[in-house]
Amino acid sequence: VVRLLPCGNPLRSPWPCLGDYDVQVLAEALRRRGCALTSHWVLRRREDFDRLKVDLEEALQLEPESLRGFIVNKPSMGGLGKGRHWYSLAPSGRGGAWLCHNSLSRSPFLLRAADRGAANGADTAGSRSAVVEAILEHLKCLLWDSPCLRGCMEARSAVHFFAVRRA
Repeated sequence: VVRLLPCGNPLRSPWPCLGDYDVQVLAEALRRRGCALTSHWVLRRREDFDRLKVDLEEALQLEPESLRGFIVNKPSMGGLGKGRHWYSLAPSGRGGAWLCHNSLSRSPFLLRAADRGAANGADTAGSRSAVVEAILEHLKCLLWDSPCLRGCMEARSAVHFFAVRRA
């Protein structure tokens, strides 16, 4: 029945004409491009960042050349109410600088603090630490500095964070 509706799309939410694309669509698109989602973190509370910090440090140290970036899925306010928004964080800037690629921004922007250690493109413990801190700072701003998300977080909505690696 859903396929017969004018807005029916089997790759979207099971609710006809409403909803966001599912993570399986993203996983399939990445697979077709030789990549895979390799880790998933659910961020709801400040304590979740302690584990994420350790995991990010390991992810950047263990086979850093296979790490393509991270995908963020966050709560958002849409035309019909609450929804979800996807975007990426990737080392796609000059010299491997980490950029935020978000369709809600006019152009990709440099993650604050990530340029401190990665400006020369060197893969050192200091540069990895700067990247980890920049990513954590970015995610913390999402969770606690955004008026929209403050309300979402009170409703126990979470930010989902995925690592993407070459398959």
